Amino acid sequence: SGCFSILVPILLGLRVTIPFAAEIKAPTILSTKKINSTAYNITWKPVPDPGEGSIVLRYLISWHNVDDFSRSTNVSYKARNGSEFYMTLNGFQPFSTYCVQVKALAQTAVSPFSECVIVAPRDGKITNTK
Repeated sequence: SGCFSILVPILLGLRVTIPFAAEIKAPTILSTKKINSTAYNITWKPVPDPGEGSIVLRYLISWHNVDDFSRSTNVSYKARNGSEFYMTLNGFQPFSTYCVQVKALAQTAVSPFSECVIVAPRDGKITNTK
């Protein structure tokens, strides 16, 4: 059993290290820039590595139409060194409103999603929500 495999090293006087999940904060979306009626550039501030030998490997960018939660899109972005990251998101429908969020994926932790940033291709408005 799993209990036996943990107890045997302890009974033999061996040092046992049990890994824990490092905590990681949500990224912050810094800006959105409308490119055309179906595309936006999204810029976010990277999160620090959670430590304990773990590093942020990727960011997951997710967006959905606020009027139709059944349809959402997720894309993955490889982390790199830099003070800001950005990605061009395509496929927005004109005259719709979307919630865009980002989360960090590290070796030992996953951050919560960032606050929702609303983009509305119909009028170019940008609104942060909690």
